[in-house]
Amino acid sequence: MDFRGEAFDVLDELGVLAEMRGHDTKMRGTTLLDDKGVETGRLPAEAFAGELEMPKQELTRILHRITADDVTYVFDDSISALTQHESGVAVEFYCAVPTSGMGTSQALVGARALARNLASAAGDHTSAFTAYEEELRPYVTRNQDAGRRAAAMFAGQADLTGA
Repeated sequence: MDFRGEAFDVLDELGVLAEMRGHDTKMRGTTLLDDKGVETGRLPAEAFAGELEMPKQELTRILHRITADDVTYVFDDSISALTQHESGVAVEFYCAVPTSGMGTSQALVGARALARNLASAAGDHTSAFTAYEEELRPYVTRNQDAGRRAAAMFAGQADLTGA
C-alpha cells in the first residue's frame, strides 16, 4: 500500500505516521526482462510506489487497532452510490483511476473529508455530502488525470526502454 501527498497529513492526525514509516518497504525500481532474461527496460519506483510503501497487512493491522474500540466493522459489503432518499442515503466513494497509484491515499483523504463534513453538518447530511463533493472533486480530478497519463505511458505512448 502506498501513500503520497495529503495522505501524510491524515496519517499524522491519526498519530500513526511514525509507526507506518517503520514498515516502509523502500521499494526500488523494476527491471523488465524478455523471455531470455535479457533486460529490455526499467521502470522507476515512482511508477508503482508512493513516498511511503508498506505491506497491506501492516496497514490493516494498524488502522484496525486504532479504530476497533469506536467502529463497528461490516465485511463482505461495499459502497456503490451516494443518493439522498426519503428513507435514507446510499453512499458512493470516489475511485482513482487504478493507474494513478493514488487509491490508498485518496481513500484516506476522502474518508477524512467525509467524516469532517458529516461531523460539522449538525445532522444535515445533504449539506455534508455537497461540501464533501466540493472539497474532494479537484483532488480526485487531479488523480484521475494522473492515472490517464500513466495509462498512456503503459499503453506504449511513452518510451520505457531508456533508449
